[in-house]
Order: sequence, then C-alpha cells, then structure tokens
Amino acid sequence: MSIGKSVSLALLALWASLVFAEEKGEDSSWKEYWVNQQVKLDLSEPSHLLESAKNEFEEINARLSSADRAKAIKKAQTSELGKQLIDNPQWLHGLDVVNPRHPRIQSLLDDDVPSKIWIAGWDGLILFSQDDGIHWNVQVSNTNSNLMAVDFVDQEYGWIVGYDGLILHTKNGGSDWSNQYNAGSSVLRTIDCFDRKRCWVGGAYGYILRTNDGGETWEKSASIKHSDIRSIHMIDEMEGVAAVATGQILRTDDGGSDWTVVHKPGFWNLLSIPGLRAVHSADGVVVWAVGTNHTILKSIDGGNDWISQTDNVHLPKDFNKEDARLHSVVAFDDRNAIAAGLNGLILATTDGGGNWYPQTAAPDSAFTMYAIGFRNDRVGWAAGNYGHVLATNSAGLDWFPVRGLAPDILRHALNNFVETE
Repeated sequence: MSIGKSVSLALLALWASLVFAEEKGEDSSWKEYWVNQQVKLDLSEPSHLLESAKNEFEEINARLSSADRAKAIKKAQTSELGKQLIDNPQWLHGLDVVNPRHPRIQSLLDDDVPSKIWIAGWDGLILFSQDDGIHWNVQVSNTNSNLMAVDFVDQEYGWIVGYDGLILHTKNGGSDWSNQYNAGSSVLRTIDCFDRKRCWVGGAYGYILRTNDGGETWEKSASIKHSDIRSIHMIDEMEGVAAVATGQILRTDDGGSDWTVVHKPGFWNLLSIPGLRAVHSADGVVVWAVGTNHTILKSIDGGNDWISQTDNVHLPKDFNKEDARLHSVVAFDDRNAIAAGLNGLILATTDGGGNWYPQTAAPDSAFTMYAIGFRNDRVGWAAGNYGHVLATNSAGLDWFPVRGLAPDILRHALNNFVETE
C-alpha cells in the first residue's frame, strides 16, 4: 500500500471514529449557550427528511458497542465508497442550495419541498441531491479539471467554475453540462449569478469576469494585479464586493466594470498574511468577510467601510488560532451568521458579531469545511475533504454526516452488527 493511501486510510478511520465516538462528559457549556440562544430565535421549519435521517443515525450509533463500531469502520473501508475515498480522495469545494425563499427566485417553493443541492469538487466531480442531501447522484461534467464553485439562480440554470479557466453551464438542472468558456490556465475560484443573464467570476491573478447575456460572452474587468480573488458577492446588479487572498476587499458600484480597493490589512496584519476566503450578505447592508487566523470583518454600509471582529471570536479550548482558517460564511440577517473552515471549526453569531462562539465542543481535526450553504436559517449543509457532506437541522447546533465514510459505516453496522426487530 502506498504512503498516500495509508495516510488517507488513517485519516478516514480517525474521522469515522470521532464521528461515532461515545460521549465522554466534556464541557457542555457551549451547547447550553446555543440552546439558550435558539430559544430566543424564531427559526424556520426543519427538514423532515433530515430529521428522520438524524434520528436513525443517532439510534443506530447508540446501539453499537465499541467493538461493533470498530468492526463497522474496518468493513466500511473496504466498501465501494470507502475504497473510492481512499484511492481517490474527493475534495469538495463548492456548494449551492436552491433556497425556496431566495429573493431572486420568482416562483417560491413551499417549505415542505425538499431542497436541491449541487456540490462541485476535484477531478470534475459534480454531486447532486434533490431530497435535502439524503441521497446523492453524480452528474456528468465532461471534464477532469478541479471544480471550485457552483451557483444556481433557479432549479434549472447554473454555473460551475474551476481550474484551467473553466466555466461550465447547465440549463436543465445539471442533466447536461457544457463548457461555456475557457480562461486559459487561470484558476477560477468563485462565481455569483444575479439571474439567468448576469454573472460574475473571480480567480487567480486578479481575474474578474462578468457576463450580461447568460455566458454567451464574458468580459474581463479591471482588478488588482497578481491577487487571488477568493469570493465575490453581488448585492444587486450594480453593487458588489470581492474578498482577496492577500486581505484586501474590493467593491464595485457599476456592475463590475471597475473595482475599487475599500479595505487593506494593516502593516502588522500583512506580516501574518490574513488572507480572506469568503464574503456574504443577507440584506446588502451588513456584510461579513472571513479568512485565515480566524479573521472576521464586518461592514454595515454595504461594503464601503470595514471593522474587525477577530477579537470577538471565542475559539474552542486548546484550539490553535493559526489553524482557525475560515473558508465560508453565510449571513441570515443583520445579527445572525455562521462561518466554517479548517479542522472542523464552526463559528456563529447571534448579536451582529459582538461575539462569535464555536458550535462544537471539540472540532474534528480530520474534517475541513470548504463550503457551507443553507436552505433557511435552520437547515444547512457543509462540504469538505474526503467527500464528506455534513447537515444541520438545528441552525448549526448539531451536525451529522449525510455523505462520506461515516454514513457508509452506519449502513454496514445496520446490516451486519445490529440486530433489528
């Protein structure tokens, strides 16, 4: 067995064992805090599909002895999915949920309608679920390039960007994907589409592209040279912000023709390379940007002026702040937001960023969340390394796996080790 496979096997076993670990009486103050916070919130309806899956997961796990759990982990590693994840580890970088209450979707769906979810990953992988993430299918991308971000404006029209300057497009919910544009060797990392006609794309070397005709033509915008655009969020068809890997924030007020630097890291911050990874807003007024070293920035004027909230972050006990890299952020309104990233770190705020508290007692060092997406303020998903997808039905209070080695272990445990009535 190669060293790479051995490392993959060890990491997968570690992750699975942590997911199925028994309670050890750790400090529960973090959970009590979030339970108390959620009592104050008027949250949306939960997903009944996810609730059933979570209950089944917890019930089977509770009935497994330590010995049976070890057997299940070992057997799952030789399963079809286990071997795939070990031989060809999947890195999932982009995630998008067709939100039934998305303001840009004209025909609003009922809350009881399951969400459609797309995830983009390395080696041309596109995953699709139409039942809140319970089951996943692979869509044909016709490429082996690494895919980094995905955005759908409705249930039919979507775009994916990635390595080799690739822009993929679908008009039928991913049943067919076509190569719409190729920007050469540039790595495209982010895309935000306002409707079926207008999209903005960002990537390495300050690459920012835009289209006003659904991708028939793409125009390159002026931007910072030699900078890596990691995230673009358009407030409306004219105004938007972009997060840069070297800590700057750009803003446009002319639909992306020109971008202006509105924030630069200070000198001492620059020495520690506080790179930004994601930016998001729910209302176009309050905007959050997150990045390395648990950097969190906030704007209350649509992205013109920024203040740091990094000192408001309460990291879990014994968590190394240098490992606190945040890859994704979702804002629900002007007070509530969730950020996630390296080593299983999930942070949330319910007071506008006055405090950012962890949503787990002991983050899982074997799992990194590259992308998170929410159907509403309660139901969401996170995608990351080794093909793992987590789900929450409680605004982030509890996360459980819906894809990856852990669910595969659950299936094997159910079929082979647990006596069913």
